[in-house]
Amino acid sequence: MSDAAREYLWQQRHQALTRARLACMYHRRRERWFDALDRASSVIGIVGGSSALVAIGNDDAVRWVALAPALASAVVLVYGFAAKARLHADLAAEYIGLERDILLRGEREFTESDVARWHAQHAAIGAREPRTLGALVVECQNEQAIAAGHRECVVPIPMRARLLRHLFDWQPSAA
Repeated sequence: MSDAAREYLWQQRHQALTRARLACMYHRRRERWFDALDRASSVIGIVGGSSALVAIGNDDAVRWVALAPALASAVVLVYGFAAKARLHADLAAEYIGLERDILLRGEREFTESDVARWHAQHAAIGAREPRTLGALVVECQNEQAIAAGHRECVVPIPMRARLLRHLFDWQPSAA
């Protein structure tokens, strides 16, 4: 195999490994976000229910306090935070499996067929993914760049995009 062909395969392996790690990082963050929302809604339900019992003496207060857990329960029912957290956990686990497969082939013993299989596996996992959120992807890419010692590749994320990264899509060109 020529040096150029070997370099091409190495770059393809590196790209597959980087994409798998990026996707895993992204889905772990989404999983933690939905887990936090699920736990927060449970806390609202428990605190609101307890407060309603304490406030039984004032009918208006009971209605308002009882509204919070009812709304939290409705939001959980409609959006299914726990199910979304599980989906992202499953996707992250699949990307970890892909990373494991790449690493098991080593740095010298992989072939063009291996690289094609890794890219195909990435595409198959990606087909099950919900739409990605741009600011969160860029945040993960920035973290990878810093870890690799490439601070010059870090893309600044505006404060509003950082604050709303789990709620709204943002693309760097739209800043």
